[in-house]
Amino acid sequence: MEQDKRAIPQTGEIWQHFKQKEYKIIACPAIHTETEEPYCVYQALYGDSFIGMAIKTIQSGMQATMAAPA
Repeated sequence: MEQDKRAIPQTGEIWQHFKQKEYKIIACPAIHTETEEPYCVYQALYGDSFIGMAIKTIQSGMQATMAAPA
């Protein structure tokens, strides 16, 4: 099985969702204290009000739906 070669988000980068919405990477990787699984903390940069922050796993979330900055 070939290893996934997509970029891993870096703190401070702006990534774009496949639906063309932008997100700022707040912290990546952020490590889960019990499972040691790597996550990304990100903030939506769209909409009229403060959207807040969310997390996704690097493998199943960020890399599957987001595109690295150009």
